[in-house]
Amino acid sequence: MTHRFKIMKIGPVIKKYRQKVGFTQIELARRVAVQSTYLSAVENDKKEPSIGLLKKLSKALCLTPEIFFWEAIDTSGLKGQDKKIVEMAQVILQHYQKSL
Repeated sequence: MTHRFKIMKIGPVIKKYRQKVGFTQIELARRVAVQSTYLSAVENDKKEPSIGLLKKLSKALCLTPEIFFWEAIDTSGLKGQDKKIVEMAQVILQHYQKSL
């Protein structure tokens, strides 16, 4: 059986958590040592962030780096138990993040 996970864009996930923390793009960009225009391009899926930048973003936003990927998984192509497992993992990770 082939499992197909489709990764959505990570930018909206970054934006969601930036806004949740209350940072402007300028504030977060300063914290991770990038230009605010670059961060804007990442959030709007015009640029892809490096793993290094994702690590810096996760630290600045008090997150684990994995959350960017888990929340970016599109479960629409999954069915049944596979879909439930991924969705449950996403919920568990969100609850874990809240406890940090």
